[in-house]
Amino acid sequence: MSATDALSPQKTLTALFFGLVVGTVLFGITLVESYRYFKSYKNDTIQQKSLVALLVGLDLLHFSFSIHVSYHYLVESFGDSDSINRAIWSVKALGTVHVMLLWLVQFLYLTRIWSLTRRMLLHRKLLVPVLCAVIVIGIMGFGAGLAFILELDRIEYILDFARIKWVIYLALGVSAATDIAISTIMVLILHRSITGMKRTDGVISALIHYFFSTGLLTSLTALIYLILFAASAQTALYLGVVFLISRLYTISFLEFRLNVRNQLREDLEATVELAFSSLEDQNAFERCKWQLVPLFERTTAEYGSAFRGGMRSGRMQITQAIYIVC
Repeated sequence: MSATDALSPQKTLTALFFGLVVGTVLFGITLVESYRYFKSYKNDTIQQKSLVALLVGLDLLHFSFSIHVSYHYLVESFGDSDSINRAIWSVKALGTVHVMLLWLVQFLYLTRIWSLTRRMLLHRKLLVPVLCAVIVIGIMGFGAGLAFILELDRIEYILDFARIKWVIYLALGVSAATDIAISTIMVLILHRSITGMKRTDGVISALIHYFFSTGLLTSLTALIYLILFAASAQTALYLGVVFLISRLYTISFLEFRLNVRNQLREDLEATVELAFSSLEDQNAFERCKWQLVPLFERTTAEYGSAFRGGMRSGRMQITQAIYIVC
């Protein structure tokens, strides 16, 4: 592309303005969610808190670059056709931070899947493909993001993005596919964790709904970005969507760390009544070692022999536990 090619100023600036407005609202939600997290989970490990702080820090950096990009094109370059066509440094920085933020969120979800599949009693025929899928997805996401960052450094004008459309299609396609794959794997893992107990199954259903909806939302956003880029590269409407995508990833992860954990805690604080056919069975159960862990980290197969015997006499109350080893 050359400087003689020009953007459509009105549509481009409109997209930047509304993208910044909506992005500002979403960043406010990010700040509220992060404040609630650090206030509610003071006992989390330093590593967990550091990852959340890093995520919020990247989102703050992304938001700062969004403001600079908007100010440059809406104020400083207003009426200057050459300046409005140039890709300033903050555009490249915005794209780089965007990729890094997506890397971090998807890495955190993939490590969670890796951890869950290794701890659950999955059949080897299922365990190996899942772990291989996690590795492949991680490599593809990193490779596509790295290719985009390298090509981004060569951009001089906004319209030059059309010259590297292949890497943009690749990065967006891999990102959307990664989100769908993460959601699908998590849903399958959670589905295999169904216990037959009404309360715990309700929690699992809520988690399934969460991962399905968040994966669908981020994938649809990437698809909208792709459509806008393919259909109207001359107007750069897609730049407005860039202000939103990273915010959605940050909010979805903070929502998982905060509200989903709160819901799990509330639902798992209930008590259940167990009945034993004899005093011997009751004493055997009381000798069992049991501990509370996150619901989706254990399967029903790990209940072991704790539930042997009939259900006629010898009642006792216990806090609802998910992991029981006798």
